[in-house]
Amino acid sequence: MKCGDGVKAASEACDDGNTVSGDGCDSACAVESGSNCQNTGVQAFFTRRGRTDCTQVSSITAPSLASSTSQPVLSVPGRYRMHYVSGAVSYSSGVNWYPGILGVNVDAGAGVQRFSLGIDSPTVPPSATRDEAMTLGFPLLRDFDAGTGEVRLALIGTECGLGSNSDTTVTYRVDALSICQRIPAITSPSSGGLSGPSIGGTASPGATVHVYIDGGTTPACTATADASGHWTCTLSGIAAGTHSAVVTSTLVSATETAPAINFTLDLTPPAAPVITGPKPDSVLATSTPALSGTADPGSLVTVREGSTVLCTTTANDSGKWSCTPSTPLADGPHTVTATASNAAGSTSPVSNSVTFTTDTQAPDTTISHGPDSRTEDNAAAFGYVSNENGVRYECSLDGTAYAPCKDAYDVKPGEHTLRVRAVDAAGNVDATPAVYTWTVEDTRAFAGGGCSAAPASSWLALLGLLGLRRRNRR
Repeated sequence: MKCGDGVKAASEACDDGNTVSGDGCDSACAVESGSNCQNTGVQAFFTRRGRTDCTQVSSITAPSLASSTSQPVLSVPGRYRMHYVSGAVSYSSGVNWYPGILGVNVDAGAGVQRFSLGIDSPTVPPSATRDEAMTLGFPLLRDFDAGTGEVRLALIGTECGLGSNSDTTVTYRVDALSICQRIPAITSPSSGGLSGPSIGGTASPGATVHVYIDGGTTPACTATADASGHWTCTLSGIAAGTHSAVVTSTLVSATETAPAINFTLDLTPPAAPVITGPKPDSVLATSTPALSGTADPGSLVTVREGSTVLCTTTANDSGKWSCTPSTPLADGPHTVTATASNAAGSTSPVSNSVTFTTDTQAPDTTISHGPDSRTEDNAAAFGYVSNENGVRYECSLDGTAYAPCKDAYDVKPGEHTLRVRAVDAAGNVDATPAVYTWTVEDTRAFAGGGCSAAPASSWLALLGLLGLRRRNRR
């Protein structure tokens, strides 16, 4: 016998079937610090004859066995290892030898598990001789948990009635493995500390945890340790005040108990916090807006959008708090609420809800219409559009400062340029304004050595008079 074979020798403190450290039983089969190991001490040999003891089943790999095959020696709930010892059986009159096919039904506490050993391994094909089958049988083993203790075991076949099996014997052995687990602990609250109804701690992953208060025999709460070994549960039926607590953890049939701690249960939750910022229905140009409000001084405030935690912070001595989302918010509407928890872990009712919109995208601006590129009209009418609704427009004419846009501009003759930018409700400004350039033509008339401005009709009259004068000279 050696460490890791699944058989706990007298010289070993534990043997969980491996030589891996960190699982409670180390590579030398010694119990690791902070853990404990239990072993039921069951060791049993099962010898069956291929023809005399053949039990008819319809499925070799998932056999269903009758209650008459129950093994009283395996009635103790525990963790077991079944492995091949010796012998072989021919299932076809001297050919197709196997290391015996034993079927097993075991109740692991969550339904009956059915498996067989001796044929379902891909490394064990039918052998031509008994000796070959035995050689291939030695690596065969299977670990299983027996939750209620009833284990049914039989040598099985699908054609027992034909009598073609050899009446040779096979032997398998079942040993109890050490069940090692972390000694459980209550970490929240600490001993002598303050707690709300939620209590938590550590245990082996998958262990069933029970918390008992003031020496009671009925659990005040129950939990299952998660994959990292943490658990939490909520105390039920316990009055506020000072209490003692004991936690136990159970894997299969092995239960470990932690030392008792004393704590004070505070069932008075803090008042619901109030969210004061952002203002309801506001539009913000940032994806990480400041979320602020009031709460009980010193309470831990958690702000959520639905079930997603946006940020946490602690209210100051004046009861004020503020935080920003740890992950930027997507553009669009958001509705947030907050809760507060005190040192005892009691949680407040939910705060008021506040809905606001984040908009970090600047609008785009287009000039929908304007004057002709060349015109004699001093009055220039414009129209403006944007890809966002609810924007306002700012204009700069010929390089002047931006100001609210006009529907029309009255300008002097010459070239002019109008720049237009949209500003949305969040204050985002179009960084690439729309530009429109046009020219107002000069319509002034020239006469003699001087010049005077005249309407277009006056120029036509002058041209007519010049024509008459030319004709008269002829």
